[in-house]
Amino acid sequence: MAVPARDPLLGQVVADRYRLGPSLGRGGMAEVREATDLRLQRAVAVKFLDPSLASQPELRMRFEDEARSAARLNHPAVVQVFDSGEWEGRPYLVMELLSGRTLAAELAEGPLPLARVRAVAADVLGALAAAHAAGIIHRDVKPANLLLTDDGSVKVSDFGIAKADPLLGAGEDRGPAPTIAGQVLGTPAYLSPERLAGHPATPASDVWSVGVVCWEALAGHRAYPDGAPITVAMAVMSTDLPPVTSVRPDTDAALARAVDGALRRDPADRWPSASTMREVLLTGTTAWRPPPVARPAGAADTAATTALPYTTVLSAQQRAQQRVEPTPGLGRGRVALLAILAIVLLGAIAAIATVLLRDRGTSGGGSGSSAVTVTTTPPTTAAATTTTRPTPTTRETTPPTSTTTTSPPPTSTTRAPTTTTPAPPTTAQGPGLTLKFP
Repeated sequence: MAVPARDPLLGQVVADRYRLGPSLGRGGMAEVREATDLRLQRAVAVKFLDPSLASQPELRMRFEDEARSAARLNHPAVVQVFDSGEWEGRPYLVMELLSGRTLAAELAEGPLPLARVRAVAADVLGALAAAHAAGIIHRDVKPANLLLTDDGSVKVSDFGIAKADPLLGAGEDRGPAPTIAGQVLGTPAYLSPERLAGHPATPASDVWSVGVVCWEALAGHRAYPDGAPITVAMAVMSTDLPPVTSVRPDTDAALARAVDGALRRDPADRWPSASTMREVLLTGTTAWRPPPVARPAGAADTAATTALPYTTVLSAQQRAQQRVEPTPGLGRGRVALLAILAIVLLGAIAAIATVLLRDRGTSGGGSGSSAVTVTTTPPTTAAATTTTRPTPTTRETTPPTSTTTTSPPPTSTTRAPTTTTPAPPTTAQGPGLTLKFP
């Protein structure tokens, strides 16, 4: 019979105050242990950053940010942080001790009753509303970060990749979030499409994550199947979840509206904040209305069409080099400008050629018996191709080149058609996006 390995941390005292007990669980970044606060004689949980990660400044900053973010929040549905520090080279947090069971474990047992889904969602949205009011976006809401208390209520934990945004209100600007260059931090199956496309996190991003959690709780299975991070990310960005009533027909109207509204692909059409979604969840209605979507004249009314390139995963370098126009109208301005520049350039070339040929004829350098034809190919762009002649504007995919005859009488005109094929959009599906599990 194998003898269990001795736990080297069991019984040790951290900072002359917290006597460590057994491990409660281990994640990708940290381990949580039961402990006793010797000064206040109460049970607590101590969270240690993994030793292999303690030497990485970005991860240490994320760990410290969790303490600061949680300490700024005073809400019954937020896990309370009591203390933080460093012990033997390992950063730690001291938090309130809960049962150790997460919503992920409860969801593994099957779909939840409607009343339970509503209660869980109300708790989570209340906590996030307080965080948003304090200028904090969680950015990693998922079942594993929702802890259950002894009475069954839910508390939001793990603000390790939370970001303070001063535009939300009370948040102080602590600079960019500790995100490693080229990485989108979070769990792909619960990240919103705009986050996966590289756009900044907003309160609507947290709302999307709550919507995915509720959808799973109602359906009894994962919204997006497990797989490689890039595969899951592409599924989130390209696949719409069916309405909750199609997977759970007994869902009442208020709950269905709250969840379906949280899963709208365009964040402008989604519930803008946790407080708005909670209002819909509990009352079935809200005074908030999505802003009207501006569409070009004659365009089809496709509400599902997004203004952001959610279906293209670009690397950080590609995003810096490539800008996808949100509407077709913005591209035509650039094309018109290029056309004008091309016309001016052709006029200058023709004028120079005329002067040179006149000087040449005057000095006897040429017979002047034959017409001289100058053919110029205008510059083209990948966005579109336009005619260089100053004629009424028409959309031509293969415009003729401009021809200028410099010596009368014109006996011939040479036209060299130029065909330009628009460059296809660049899509990077692997190394372009790095998804990291906290």
